[in-house]
Amino acid sequence: MTEAKSISNEVRKIAADAQAAGTDFTSAIADDVQRFAKDVGKSGSKAGNALQGDIEDLRKDVTRILVTLRKLSGQVSGEAMDAAHGKMDELTADATKAQAIVKKSALNAISETEAAITQHPLASIMISLGIGFLITQMMRR
Repeated sequence: MTEAKSISNEVRKIAADAQAAGTDFTSAIADDVQRFAKDVGKSGSKAGNALQGDIEDLRKDVTRILVTLRKLSGQVSGEAMDAAHGKMDELTADATKAQAIVKKSALNAISETEAAITQHPLASIMISLGIGFLITQMMRR
């Protein structure tokens, strides 16, 4: 009976390790292993020696599965990071284009304003005085 309890405890330990991994897949495996451990503990199986080897194989398999899952999650994270960097590069290029367009528009507006002032200097002075007067009136209130 003590051998069955030893096997049962070993299987419970494997199940706890699998549940600690935190994935649904390993949780399902852990549940199956715990059910198996209860069955072994109840039956007091005479085949405890044979089961000991099977349990060790199971532990190795679960460990390999956990390692594979961790690697896969790292690959997914790497792919997500690459996609984020690609999108960031795309947005940076779009922002640079928009900046160039705004700069070109501002330079065109300045050139047009300078041309208008050069062509109509007296009207430009009168408009400037009018705008200054309006600003002064608004500041007093």
